[in-house]
Amino acid sequence: MENKPSPFNARSVQYVRPNQPFHCGRRGSPCDHGPTLNGQCGDPQHPCSPTPSEGKTKRKYLTRAMLLTTGLVMIALSRNDLSIIDPGTHSSFHSHLACTSCHEPVEFTSVEFLSRGLMNQEIAHASMKCLDCHDMGEYGADPHSVSPNFLSRLTSGPTDSAPPTPLVSCARCHEEHRPQIGTENLNDSRCQSCHQQRFSSIDDGHPEFSSDYGQPQRSIRFDHLNHAKKHFKEFEDLAPEACDDCHGLGPDRHRMVVKPFALTCSPCHSDSISGNGPTGKNRGIEFLSIPALDTDALSEANLDIGSWPYDGSDFPTAWSLRWIRNQLEDDSDLKKLSGVELYSLADASDEVLGATERVARSFKSALAKGLDSDLNQVIGSFISATLEPDLDQTQFSQLSGQLPRSVLQRASDEWFTSSPEEQVDTIPAPPADDDRLLDDDDLLSDDDNLLSDDNDLLSDDNDLLSDDDDLLSDDDEVPLDREPASPTKNNGVVSPVSIDPEKWASAGGWYFDATSILYRPVQHADPFIRAWATLEAQTNGEDLDSASIFEQVFGPLSAGDCASCHLGVKHDDPQVRWTPDSMRPESYPQSTRFSHGPHVMSGSSTTCLSCHQLERDIDLINDWKAISRNTCIECHGQQVKSGCSTCHEYHMGPSSRLLNSAELHPLLAPQKR
Repeated sequence: MENKPSPFNARSVQYVRPNQPFHCGRRGSPCDHGPTLNGQCGDPQHPCSPTPSEGKTKRKYLTRAMLLTTGLVMIALSRNDLSIIDPGTHSSFHSHLACTSCHEPVEFTSVEFLSRGLMNQEIAHASMKCLDCHDMGEYGADPHSVSPNFLSRLTSGPTDSAPPTPLVSCARCHEEHRPQIGTENLNDSRCQSCHQQRFSSIDDGHPEFSSDYGQPQRSIRFDHLNHAKKHFKEFEDLAPEACDDCHGLGPDRHRMVVKPFALTCSPCHSDSISGNGPTGKNRGIEFLSIPALDTDALSEANLDIGSWPYDGSDFPTAWSLRWIRNQLEDDSDLKKLSGVELYSLADASDEVLGATERVARSFKSALAKGLDSDLNQVIGSFISATLEPDLDQTQFSQLSGQLPRSVLQRASDEWFTSSPEEQVDTIPAPPADDDRLLDDDDLLSDDDNLLSDDNDLLSDDNDLLSDDDDLLSDDDEVPLDREPASPTKNNGVVSPVSIDPEKWASAGGWYFDATSILYRPVQHADPFIRAWATLEAQTNGEDLDSASIFEQVFGPLSAGDCASCHLGVKHDDPQVRWTPDSMRPESYPQSTRFSHGPHVMSGSSTTCLSCHQLERDIDLINDWKAISRNTCIECHGQQVKSGCSTCHEYHMGPSSRLLNSAELHPLLAPQKR
């Protein structure tokens, strides 16, 4: 049967021309346009990865074979003169290194030498030697220095990237023996060898930015628009005049940072922190308080707890409750007393009364232990048992606020007439026939009776209340209507008068106020508040008292007013963020970089408001609009460089240079005289 020739029609016949350097990457269903001469896909909507044609592949290997032959001939003719194959000088950074520092020695005539020098086959070897000095993390030799799993998730979208290479040689981008062009030779063509979504520049084909680019999640609540339109007009003498009054370049010269509180917010908000601002805020933080107990009801039930103050607080909460809880074997007694008014136990059951007695004894026992121990142990009794933290001395110092022992002693003296470790059990009276009252040494015996007639101190002759010596006689009687005496002098020292403890602690610190031991913060970033808020945020909801403690130091009405501004500190969120820039994305792993330095210090007319515009939507994470691609196009792509490496970082993982540290044994060796 005669085969009919195919019609000469390119639309109906998929004819692969042998003179074309590339073929379409879609096997079986090639696109209509085909690849360009430089290997780019002709379909911009659904690009593929064109493959080299058979002719191009043959020409490549033929060229290499010719170069290899030429090289061998030149080596043979050069005899011992090897300058013809000298790769060149080192870069300035590596000028002190020998060849063997980066290259393994090989035989001059071996195939491995030829493959390395002439065919550039030294990928794994070169990278591993570089990583001996340059610490690029666990995945330093992998593409973009990140884990393959993370890279696959990053490129799982519509990026149409080629499969990542397992290992990438450092020499792919860094030219060592070419100091005239620099060690880093990264251009757009190298990026597009893997990234198939190609475009000429940022203003021609670059994808749009994400909808939240330039809107990092904040850790500080600040309404720029409300301050500018309301507060700055109300307090013109305190208002800033420009952005750099509050913001400045960070140490890395890339990110903008907020200047310290003392230079920005303090003129207006220092009073609210110290407790002298708006009403409704507590001035002191109640650290330890004694609950009010119905001691009469306990006594009627033959439950004697010893001395106990008449006044007290409600049912203990926060630190006080945790302090008691840590002294008890379990929470059964506290559960029985939940919701019970401890100051009114007249109708309480025996079970409630017994639990009240044990809680009172635990309170006294804890205070006694605290007075007999050191400050670290005292603060340790207030820390959650679920944390079991390994705290250093600095953390203990911040958690304690340098609580003086005299404050604990003052509380013990005021609350209990005797020491807190007093024996509250009733001491039985001695028997009536006790022989100790009838022996020869009895002080009440007839011979030694102090009240006998001869020794009677109240006899007529010695009566101190007789008419002649009566201290309360009419002549010396003190008028009842006399004014109270003012502070008197005792050997020249004026006796102190009572003073409000809260007023005394106006400069901050610890003070005792009848029923409670309190701490008053008066400065920004108070170490006591920061330490406890950070610690309680790590409990993950496993501690029963953590929420109430966090409310004490970080609630809406707590002293210090921290919650009014700080958004990065939340209960049961271990990622505590205090500083304004702490909620920004970490540098690892991040492929896009932006440096404020060249933009705000370029000497041009560009200002902060050239790129940042205020947003009036209060539901956004901050009050600035997102940065769009059009904002960058106004400069980049025209008179400013706009290559891939301008904004994108290849090494997304951590990187650092190892310190060439000296060993100590030369210093320890005996010195020669």
